Amino acid sequence: MKKRIFCTLLLSASCAIITNAAEGTDTIVVEQAGKVIVENRPDGYSVFIKGAKDNPDFTYSYTTTSGSDTVSVVKESYGRSDWDIPFSDLWNKKRRKAFNAHWVGVGIGFVNAVNSQTGGLNGPQGVKTAMNESAELTFNFAAYSIRLNPCLGVFTGIGVNWRNWRMDGDYRFVKEDNISRLYKYPENAVIDFSRLKVFATSIPFMIEVQSNNGKGFFFNAGALVNINCYASFKTKYTIDGGKHKDIVKGIHQLPVTVDLLAQAGYNDYGFYLRYSPMRVIQSNYGPQFSTLSCGVFFYL
Repeated sequence: MKKRIFCTLLLSASCAIITNAAEGTDTIVVEQAGKVIVENRPDGYSVFIKGAKDNPDFTYSYTTTSGSDTVSVVKESYGRSDWDIPFSDLWNKKRRKAFNAHWVGVGIGFVNAVNSQTGGLNGPQGVKTAMNESAELTFNFAAYSIRLNPCLGVFTGIGVNWRNWRMDGDYRFVKEDNISRLYKYPENAVIDFSRLKVFATSIPFMIEVQSNNGKGFFFNAGALVNINCYASFKTKYTIDGGKHKDIVKGIHQLPVTVDLLAQAGYNDYGFYLRYSPMRVIQSNYGPQFSTLSCGVFFYL
């Protein structure tokens, strides 16, 4: 009896499907087991299985003792092993690779100024932008993820982001006495545009819930740390037949900002919403405003 069961277990393990059967009990089937340990003892045998298809946390333990004519189950359990240390699996490379976080890819969206502290969005002291003409482009090229359970994981990474706020109305950005201000265009000016551009490197700290190992619905949210490497104003207009183009650098953008980011979608396509509660320009160096952006993302 013992020899037949032991041989059956070894044959099943070689096919990545483990079947453990005993008289009077149900058949246990584990597909694509990660680790199988079969121990033959003088009075019986034990089987330990760790990992299964789509569930790296699965464990199964089965121990028997043998009498002269019967086999009795001493221990049978599911779930985490008794010796599993909390969070120890965070450092398992196979688990990290198995979680496909939605970060690497290309995003296209629109950005708008919100919550100005100096006159709202419509006054000469505030910033009024045209969201339909203010673009945001994102390219995320690296990610590092860790699986916490079959449907949950955390990830970080790196990407670059370019945001362009275009003014709406007859106000333009001007730098005067090392301070960025908003002035009206000269009379009779034919307005082209006035815009503020910021280029940043972004590092996320996100948590994600997903179905079917990333091939299905997903949702993630967290903080996005931006290192704002470059910023400038650019204004173009025509007056009395003469074309004017002003490019202003050194506008004293905040060097580091933290945004709130949420993404949701299906498979390799998603939508995102990004809120920047911190101001774009440092205090005392220009109009104070936060930003809100949204768009679509194509994950690679």
